[in-house]
Formats: sequence, C-alpha cells, structure tokens
Amino acid sequence: MAGRQRALAALLALACAAALASAAQQPLGMRDVERCKQLRILAFGDSLTEGWIDSTEQKHPYTWNLEWRLRERLKPKGISVQITNGGVGSAGVLDRLNDAWYGRLREARDAGRPYQYAVFLAGINDILLQRRNAGDIIARMKEMWAAAAREGTTVVVIPTLPTTIAQGEATRRDLVGRIRGAVSEAQRGGDSSLQLLDLEGAFDWSKMPADQRSRILDDGLHLTDYGYQQYLSGLIYDGLVKILGI
Repeated sequence: MAGRQRALAALLALACAAALASAAQQPLGMRDVERCKQLRILAFGDSLTEGWIDSTEQKHPYTWNLEWRLRERLKPKGISVQITNGGVGSAGVLDRLNDAWYGRLREARDAGRPYQYAVFLAGINDILLQRRNAGDIIARMKEMWAAAAREGTTVVVIPTLPTTIAQGEATRRDLVGRIRGAVSEAQRGGDSSLQLLDLEGAFDWSKMPADQRSRILDDGLHLTDYGYQQYLSGLIYDGLVKILGI
C-alpha cells in the first residue's frame, strides 16, 4: 500500500511538472495549481527576503506570515501552500544571487516540483555594495526571469525598494523604471510569465509620518519585525491575491 501511494505521488508530481512546462506561455491563471492542489512559491532576493533585522541581528522573513495567510485563503479549495525562502543576505543579481536563482530552479525541477510562482525582490546590493549601473543589473535580471519562464514559473517582480540612503538613489530610480518597462514590454508581447507588484509608493519614506516610519524601518535599508511580518507581508499578500485571482 505504501509503495502504491508513493507511486501515485510520483505520478502526480510528474503530471504537475508537465502541465507547468506546457503552460509557460499560456495566460496567467490558477489552472495548474487547482489541478495539482498545490501552490509552490519561491520567495527570492537579498536580505529583505531573508528578513534581516540589523538592530537585533535576527531574521523574521515576510514569508512566515505570507504562507500562513495564503494557506488560510486556499484551505477551503483543498489547495496546500508551500513557500520556499530563497533570501541571500548582501547578495546581488550580478554575483551570488545569480547562482542561487539557477540552483533553486534546478533543485525544484529535479525534484519534480517546479515553482509555479516566484516573488523576486533584488537589486539594491548591486547598487549600494557593487556600485553597478542599472543597465547591467536589468540585463542580468531579464536573463534570470527568462530562465524561470522556461521552467513554467511566473515571476512576480517587485521593483527595487526605496531606502533612506542617498547614495545610489538615482541608480535605483533608473533601475525601477527599467524593471517597469521590461515587464510592460513583455506583457504587450503577450508574455504573462512576468507580473509587476509595484510597492514604490508604500515605501516612500520621505512622505511617511515619522512614527509609522520608525515602526516599519529598522536601519535605513532593512525592516523591523513589524515591517516584514505585517507591512511587507500584507502588501505582497494583497498583490498575489489579485495576480493569482484567488
């Protein structure tokens, strides 16, 4: 009996993988998720995805609360939710994040459980630590997104978030514009494998009341526990509900 159950599980995984591969260029939807009864998301990025709180040297990633909320929402449909946190602190797409991205995609494919969606938030370390230009960064991002599309994964891109650090802000704004343009261009061409979740306005620190800013922002770049667990998590949850149509 146990052997039969394992065989059925393996067949289900293969069927889901095949469905995802064939659906890479199809309109965005939840058909494959509903067929497999599983929603698998890769949350990918740097220390903001990792949930690093500099003042306490702890990690409280937004994925904890996001996964719980999605599970509660999809439980009535019998759909399970698994979010893999792929945050890599201090990394950029032009260095360690590149290898980490391909490694995550490969591991999921080899396991017969490719990600249906990936939440992608990166770029600030390429700007602040490596001082790379927006052209180089967006070129690498496009390569990474294309690789995910080939795996049947829809990438939900969050443009690089604002900081209170003046250095590199012009480059960040340039990059944000290029990210928006890349997603818009892909969608105009009928490619639904890229979706934009633009949170720029929600993190406009200069317009935010001081008490709210101190509750959300830890050190000018990283967030507080509340910032990750409630604020960022809630924004991403609301965005995914709309994008996934759930």
